[in-house]
Amino acid sequence: MALLTLISIATLAQASAEPLQTAICNPVGNVENGVIENFNLMCPTDAPNALELQTYASAVADRTVSPVPLPRREPSISVNEEITFHLTAEGWRLPEPTWLIQTLAQYPGRAAERGLEGRCNMRLELSPTGLPLQIDTQCQAFRPNDSLRRGGSAFEDDAIAASGNSVWLVPLELETACITSEHDFMLSNGRNDDLHRDWHEHPVDGAPTCPDAP
Repeated sequence: MALLTLISIATLAQASAEPLQTAICNPVGNVENGVIENFNLMCPTDAPNALELQTYASAVADRTVSPVPLPRREPSISVNEEITFHLTAEGWRLPEPTWLIQTLAQYPGRAAERGLEGRCNMRLELSPTGLPLQIDTQCQAFRPNDSLRRGGSAFEDDAIAASGNSVWLVPLELETACITSEHDFMLSNGRNDDLHRDWHEHPVDGAPTCPDAP
C-alpha cells in the first residue's frame, strides 16, 4: 500500500491573512483518450464579486497544461473536485498551489518481496502550467520487524514517477512554486506499534525542503 501526503507548501512572499470569505470552484471538462479537454473551473454564481471570482479562476485554468493529462494508472489516480479560493483585500485569489491530479506511487515488487517498507520525501518545483519542472527526493527503507533504517533507492523511481504525473493549479501571482510531499510505502501485513508509526510520521534523513519565503 502506498500513501501520498502533501505536507507543506512554500510559495507566496508572505503569509496570507485570514480570508474575508472562501468559495469552492469545481473542475469541468471533457474526458477523452486519457486527457481532460476544455478544462475550466466553475465557481458559484452567488459568491461575493462572483464575476471577479470566475474570471480569476478561469485564468488559473487557462494557464494550466492543456489538455490536462490523466495518467493511465487506475485506480490510483485522484482528481481534486473542490478547489478553494480566498477573498482577500486584493480580491479573489488561489491561496497556494493546489493539486488537481495526483497519482499514488506503485509499490515496487522487489521491495515487497524483501519485506521492505519505505518513505520518500519529495520536493517539486512547479511551472506556471502546474507540471513539475524538477523533482528531488530522499527515501529510506526499513523492515517492520527491526528498528534499522536503510537506503531507500528501491522506492525512488516509483515515487518520482508518481510525482511526475501530478498536475497542480498555480496562483496567478506566482511564476514558479515549490511544494513538498511524501510517499509512504506500507505493507498491509506490517506491524502497527509506536516505533513503526514513528517511521512513517517523521521526515527521512536529509529530506529536501523548499526555501523559506523572503
